[in-house]
Amino acid sequence: MKFKIFTYGTLLRNCGNDHLLVGSKLLEANAITPPTLTMLNLGSFPGIVEDGTTAVKGELYEVDEDTLARLDRLEGHPGFYERKPIAITTAEGEVAAEAYFLPKSYLQRCKVIESGSWREGS
Repeated sequence: MKFKIFTYGTLLRNCGNDHLLVGSKLLEANAITPPTLTMLNLGSFPGIVEDGTTAVKGELYEVDEDTLARLDRLEGHPGFYERKPIAITTAEGEVAAEAYFLPKSYLQRCKVIESGSWREGS
C-alpha cells in the first residue's frame, strides 16, 4: 500500500532527516497547503497547527508502509505529532495527503514562521 505524505521541515530534500525518504517517490517539489495553518519554529525543527491563515510550503511524497512507520516513529505519532489528512495543492491540482500536526497548545510556546516555509523562516 502507498501513502501520500506532505513534508515541510527536516524531511525536505537536503535537510537533516531526508534520508528517511530514500526510495520514496517525490510527487511534487513545490507543494502547498491551504492557507489555514500556522507554522511554528521549535528550534531545530518546525511544526504546523491547524487554525491559522498561512499556506505552508513543502514537498509531497509517495511512501510505502515501512517508510510511513519510520516517519511515524520520527514524528512521535500519535503522542507528539499527529498524522492527519490534508488537501495539498500541486502543479496538477489538489491531492489528498497526510501531514504531521502539533497540538494547538504549541501556539502559546513557539515563534511563528510567517512565511510558511521552513527553508525561508528557520
